[in-house]
Amino acid sequence: MKRRRNVSSIPSAVPLKSSKKQKKHAAEEAAGIIEAARHEATAEAIRLRDLLRNDVAALAVKGAEQILKREIDAKAHAELLNQLKAEL
Repeated sequence: MKRRRNVSSIPSAVPLKSSKKQKKHAAEEAAGIIEAARHEATAEAIRLRDLLRNDVAALAVKGAEQILKREIDAKAHAELLNQLKAEL
């Protein structure tokens, strides 16, 4: 026959109150990590959207150059390019 251990005689690794505090702390830490990740993802999406706008504007200018068969001076038309970026 197997001998049954008395559960009360087995020492707990972590006291119950401490365990609750640890769970609360872990939940708060997890929430902070999730919030930081959301913030980082939002910032990265904004950065990538801006890069994409610039690329699309550059492609539009290249297309216009080919259609007009002449080079468009980006410095002379900076305002036009900025408006195009804003519209995209």
